[in-house]
Amino acid sequence: ADARSAALEALGELPTPDSSPGCLAALLEVSALTAPTERKEERLAAARMLYAARGTRERHGLPPGEDEEELRALERRLGDALPDGALARLRLRASSVAPGAALDEAREALAPPPGPTPEVNPRLRELTPRQQQIALLVAEGLTNRQVARQLEISEWTVVNHLRQVMRKLGCPSRVHVARVIQSAPGTAAAQ
Repeated sequence: ADARSAALEALGELPTPDSSPGCLAALLEVSALTAPTERKEERLAAARMLYAARGTRERHGLPPGEDEEELRALERRLGDALPDGALARLRLRASSVAPGAALDEAREALAPPPGPTPEVNPRLRELTPRQQQIALLVAEGLTNRQVARQLEISEWTVVNHLRQVMRKLGCPSRVHVARVIQSAPGTAAAQ
Protein backbone atom coordinates (compact mmCIF):
# COMPACT_ATOMS: atom_id res chain seq x y z
CA ALA A 1 0.00 0.00 0.00
CA ASP A 2 2.85 2.39 0.82
CA ALA A 3 4.57 1.63 -2.48
CA ARG A 4 1.31 2.21 -4.38
CA SER A 5 0.80 5.55 -2.60
CA ALA A 6 4.36 6.63 -3.34
CA ALA A 7 4.04 5.62 -7.00
CA LEU A 8 0.74 7.53 -7.30
CA GLU A 9 2.32 10.59 -5.69
CA ALA A 10 5.26 10.40 -8.10
CA LEU A 11 2.90 10.04 -11.06
CA GLY A 12 1.04 13.12 -9.85
CA GLU A 13 4.27 15.12 -9.81
CA LEU A 14 5.15 14.05 -13.35
CA PRO A 15 2.02 14.84 -15.35
CA THR A 16 3.48 15.17 -18.85
CA PRO A 17 4.99 12.69 -21.27
CA ASP A 18 7.55 15.39 -22.16
CA SER A 19 9.45 14.65 -18.97
CA SER A 20 12.78 12.81 -18.94
CA PRO A 21 12.50 9.39 -20.65
CA GLY A 22 14.46 7.82 -17.81
CA CYS A 23 12.00 9.17 -15.24
CA LEU A 24 9.05 8.01 -17.35
CA ALA A 25 10.48 4.50 -17.68
CA ALA A 26 11.29 4.28 -13.96
CA LEU A 27 7.82 5.47 -12.98
CA LEU A 28 6.17 3.00 -15.33
CA GLU A 29 8.32 0.20 -13.90
CA VAL A 30 7.46 1.10 -10.30
CA SER A 31 3.81 1.37 -11.31
CA ALA A 32 3.90 -2.09 -12.90
CA LEU A 33 5.54 -3.56 -9.80
CA THR A 34 3.10 -1.97 -7.36
CA ALA A 35 -0.11 -2.31 -9.36
CA PRO A 36 -2.62 -4.90 -8.17
CA THR A 37 -2.63 -8.09 -10.26
CA GLU A 38 -5.49 -10.09 -8.79
CA ARG A 39 -7.82 -9.75 -11.78
CA LYS A 40 -7.10 -10.34 -15.46
CA GLU A 41 -7.63 -6.65 -16.34
CA GLU A 42 -5.13 -5.62 -13.65
CA ARG A 43 -2.57 -8.14 -14.93
CA LEU A 44 -3.00 -6.79 -18.47
CA ALA A 45 -2.56 -3.21 -17.23
CA ALA A 46 0.63 -4.16 -15.34
CA ALA A 47 2.00 -5.88 -18.46
CA ARG A 48 1.23 -2.82 -20.61
CA MET A 49 3.07 -0.57 -18.13
CA LEU A 50 6.01 -2.98 -18.04
CA TYR A 51 6.33 -3.07 -21.83
CA ALA A 52 5.77 0.69 -22.19
CA ALA A 53 8.70 1.21 -19.80
CA ARG A 54 10.89 -1.20 -21.76
CA GLY A 55 9.88 0.45 -25.03
CA THR A 56 10.79 3.87 -23.62
CA ARG A 57 14.18 2.58 -22.49
CA GLU A 58 14.85 0.99 -25.89
CA ARG A 59 13.75 4.05 -27.92
CA HIS A 60 16.07 6.31 -25.93
CA GLY A 61 18.97 3.86 -25.54
CA LEU A 62 18.63 3.73 -21.77
CA PRO A 63 20.11 0.86 -19.74
CA PRO A 64 17.83 -1.44 -17.72
CA GLY A 65 16.59 -0.01 -14.44
CA GLU A 66 17.55 -1.00 -10.91
CA ASP A 67 14.52 -3.28 -10.56
CA GLU A 68 15.23 -5.41 -13.65
CA GLU A 69 15.23 -8.71 -11.72
CA GLU A 70 11.91 -7.88 -10.07
CA LEU A 71 10.49 -6.84 -13.44
CA ARG A 72 11.54 -10.15 -14.99
CA ALA A 73 9.89 -12.00 -12.08
CA LEU A 74 6.73 -9.95 -12.61
CA GLU A 75 6.80 -10.77 -16.32
CA ARG A 76 7.08 -14.50 -15.51
CA ARG A 77 4.15 -14.31 -13.05
CA LEU A 78 2.05 -12.42 -15.58
CA GLY A 79 2.97 -14.92 -18.29
CA ASP A 80 1.82 -17.79 -16.08
CA ALA A 81 -1.44 -16.08 -15.16
CA LEU A 82 -2.48 -14.68 -18.55
CA PRO A 83 -3.77 -16.67 -21.53
CA ASP A 84 -1.19 -18.05 -23.96
CA GLY A 85 0.16 -15.40 -26.30
CA ALA A 86 -1.28 -12.42 -24.40
CA LEU A 87 2.14 -11.16 -23.28
CA ALA A 88 3.63 -11.58 -26.75
CA ARG A 89 0.81 -9.49 -28.25
CA LEU A 90 1.24 -6.80 -25.60
CA ARG A 91 5.00 -6.74 -26.16
CA LEU A 92 4.46 -6.16 -29.89
CA ARG A 93 1.97 -3.34 -29.28
CA ALA A 94 4.16 -1.65 -26.65
CA SER A 95 6.19 0.22 -29.24
CA SER A 96 3.08 2.08 -30.38
CA VAL A 97 1.93 3.09 -26.89
CA ALA A 98 2.41 6.78 -26.22
CA PRO A 99 4.11 7.52 -22.87
CA GLY A 100 1.18 9.78 -21.90
CA ALA A 101 -1.30 6.95 -22.40
CA ALA A 102 0.89 4.58 -20.39
CA LEU A 103 1.11 7.15 -17.57
CA ASP A 104 -2.68 7.58 -17.56
CA GLU A 105 -3.10 3.82 -17.36
CA ALA A 106 -0.59 3.65 -14.51
CA ARG A 107 -2.52 6.29 -12.56
CA GLU A 108 -5.77 4.39 -13.11
CA ALA A 109 -4.27 1.01 -12.14
CA LEU A 110 -2.74 2.41 -8.93
CA ALA A 111 -5.82 4.36 -7.84
CA PRO A 112 -7.43 2.90 -4.73
CA PRO A 113 -10.59 0.92 -5.45
CA PRO A 114 -13.79 2.98 -5.11
CA GLY A 115 -15.94 2.53 -2.04
CA PRO A 116 -15.32 0.61 1.16
CA THR A 117 -13.35 -2.61 1.16
CA PRO A 118 -15.74 -5.55 1.39
CA GLU A 119 -15.75 -7.46 4.64
CA VAL A 120 -14.20 -10.93 4.64
CA ASN A 121 -16.73 -13.73 4.69
CA PRO A 122 -17.06 -15.23 8.21
CA ARG A 123 -16.37 -18.72 6.87
CA LEU A 124 -12.99 -17.55 5.60
CA ARG A 125 -11.90 -15.76 8.80
CA GLU A 126 -10.33 -18.96 10.11
CA LEU A 127 -7.83 -18.90 7.25
CA THR A 128 -4.52 -17.08 7.54
CA PRO A 129 -3.93 -14.30 4.98
CA ARG A 130 -1.64 -16.61 2.96
CA GLN A 131 -4.25 -19.38 3.03
CA GLN A 132 -6.87 -16.89 1.82
CA GLN A 133 -4.54 -15.85 -1.02
CA ILE A 134 -4.01 -19.45 -2.07
CA ALA A 135 -7.73 -20.27 -1.81
CA LEU A 136 -8.59 -17.28 -4.01
CA LEU A 137 -6.03 -18.29 -6.64
CA VAL A 138 -7.34 -21.87 -6.60
CA ALA A 139 -10.85 -20.46 -7.07
CA GLU A 140 -9.56 -18.60 -10.14
CA GLY A 141 -8.54 -21.96 -11.57
CA LEU A 142 -4.77 -21.76 -11.10
CA THR A 143 -2.81 -24.96 -10.62
CA ASN A 144 -0.51 -25.47 -7.62
CA ARG A 145 2.48 -24.72 -9.85
CA GLN A 146 0.91 -21.47 -11.12
CA VAL A 147 0.03 -20.41 -7.57
CA ALA A 148 3.59 -21.15 -6.45
CA ARG A 149 5.06 -19.07 -9.27
CA GLN A 150 2.69 -16.17 -8.72
CA LEU A 151 3.35 -16.04 -4.97
CA GLU A 152 7.03 -16.95 -5.38
CA ILE A 153 6.85 -19.88 -2.97
CA SER A 154 7.50 -23.59 -3.47
CA GLU A 155 4.86 -25.89 -4.87
CA TRP A 156 5.04 -27.98 -1.69
CA THR A 157 4.25 -24.91 0.39
CA VAL A 158 1.15 -24.38 -1.75
CA VAL A 159 0.15 -28.02 -1.24
CA ASN A 160 0.56 -27.71 2.54
CA HIS A 161 -1.43 -24.46 2.71
CA LEU A 162 -4.13 -25.93 0.50
CA ARG A 163 -4.41 -28.98 2.80
CA GLN A 164 -4.97 -26.64 5.74
CA VAL A 165 -7.55 -24.65 3.77
CA MET A 166 -9.40 -27.84 2.90
CA ARG A 167 -9.30 -29.00 6.53
CA LYS A 168 -10.51 -25.66 7.92
CA LEU A 169 -13.31 -25.29 5.36
CA GLY A 170 -14.28 -28.97 5.53
CA CYS A 171 -13.69 -29.42 1.80
CA PRO A 172 -12.66 -32.81 0.38
CA SER A 173 -11.03 -31.34 -2.76
CA ARG A 174 -9.75 -28.18 -4.40
CA VAL A 175 -12.94 -28.07 -6.49
CA HIS A 176 -14.95 -27.75 -3.29
CA VAL A 177 -12.58 -25.04 -2.06
CA ALA A 178 -13.19 -23.13 -5.30
CA ARG A 179 -16.97 -23.47 -4.86
CA VAL A 180 -16.83 -22.21 -1.28
CA ILE A 181 -14.65 -19.24 -2.26
CA GLN A 182 -16.75 -18.38 -5.31
CA SER A 183 -19.97 -18.47 -3.31
CA ALA A 184 -18.57 -16.42 -0.42
CA PRO A 185 -19.76 -12.80 -0.48
CA GLY A 186 -17.03 -10.25 0.00
CA THR A 187 -14.36 -12.19 -1.90
CA ALA A 188 -12.86 -11.20 -5.22
CA ALA A 189 -13.77 -14.59 -6.69
CA ALA A 190 -17.45 -14.07 -5.89
CA GLN A 191 -17.59 -10.78 -7.82
